[in-house]
Amino acid sequence: RIEASYKKAETVFVPTFKKLAKSFIGLDLNIQPKRSNKRIKLVLELQGTARTESFQLSESQRFFLDIALRMALAIFLSEKKNGVTMLVDTPEGSLDIAYESRVGNMFAEYTSVYYQNLFMTANINASQLLLSLAEKCGKDKMKFRRMLEWTDPSEIQKEGEHLFKKVYANIDTALNTKR
Repeated sequence: RIEASYKKAETVFVPTFKKLAKSFIGLDLNIQPKRSNKRIKLVLELQGTARTESFQLSESQRFFLDIALRMALAIFLSEKKNGVTMLVDTPEGSLDIAYESRVGNMFAEYTSVYYQNLFMTANINASQLLLSLAEKCGKDKMKFRRMLEWTDPSEIQKEGEHLFKKVYANIDTALNTKR
């Protein structure tokens, strides 16, 4: 029954996952059900090679591919143009700048192309994730809240206030110049 249900999901769920995952990782991938010892598991294949062990992908790649998988599942289970809301706390500091930008693209695709909602937290740094998301979504589809205003900043945060203002200005600019 699981295999039959998966066959039905192959027409929407699998292509959606592949598209979202590729927007992040930049590689063609596939996901296949595999049977072993009366258990069925999904196996990720990157460039034709099965990735069955956790060490075959970086921790960040696993995390964001897992998010892509969850996004595809949300899209598959939601009604068209009446999306669900996903909550994400991003560990984007573990990615290099190029992958941060691609995560932003993946998140923008999830919200804009598939009409889903995303509520996320992200560290304020020179984050390409927030900039690429702001550029793709614009101020009509993305709202940006500065959570430091909700707390008493530490002495270090007070010293670096000019750094925060610089990043906030970049994000505001990106929000107002949607591509």
